[in-house]
Amino acid sequence: MSNLVPTMRLLESLKKALEGLQIGDAGSEEALFSSVAIYPNKGLAAALRDLVLTKDRVCLIVPLGYKYTHNETGAGTILAKRYLEVDLLIADRAIAKGGIEALTGGPRNIGIMEMSDATVDGISGKAMSAYGGVIPSDGAQLEIANKDAQDMPGRIAWVQSLLIPGGTVRALVT
Repeated sequence: MSNLVPTMRLLESLKKALEGLQIGDAGSEEALFSSVAIYPNKGLAAALRDLVLTKDRVCLIVPLGYKYTHNETGAGTILAKRYLEVDLLIADRAIAKGGIEALTGGPRNIGIMEMSDATVDGISGKAMSAYGGVIPSDGAQLEIANKDAQDMPGRIAWVQSLLIPGGTVRALVT
């Protein structure tokens, strides 16, 4: 018996939650991200070039796959809980050479570290389905290859990994 939530429903719920995040206090009217988009892993380099060059605060949602946890429920039955693994690529732009303001923030930008903190704080525990809330995982600065860095001056990115509960499956094992 399966109670799986369709992947696109989870991704669209996450996208909507990310689009609702704001900079600073709850009363702020400025969106944390100027653009939020869902991208396959294979189109990532092109997405970064297209969006990152034209927008200041960008979040790309990259579905990676599924992770399952298993619990034996008795009588030869296993309950598998499915988690959608997602990476968020968070990018900001700083005009200063070297891009340090893109990491830490500056007079005209928030910086990817604060953007990541606000993202994790804003969506952790938030339910994307009836099976539980978003679980943050690893996060780190994204290394941009020299060739790509030339196309994206002053750009730096952060990768924040998430697990999104996506339902359960019961399996009979004998």
